[in-house]
Amino acid sequence: MLSAVDQQIAEAEMAFLDWSESLRLGVDEMDAQHQELIGLMNGLHELWPVVAQVMSSSGSCAAG
Repeated sequence: MLSAVDQQIAEAEMAFLDWSESLRLGVDEMDAQHQELIGLMNGLHELWPVVAQVMSSSGSCAAG
């Protein structure tokens, strides 16, 4: 059985946002930047359950 944190991590592994051709602007540099931004947002989304767990266990602030 997975711990609560492991379960949160497993659930968060799904992409928050997926790049698709419908997001393409047709400006290569901007499209590359947007793809990178989506990747960064997905990374933050994956880490959030861990950050929330650490914050709640340390009593720093309420994480929602």
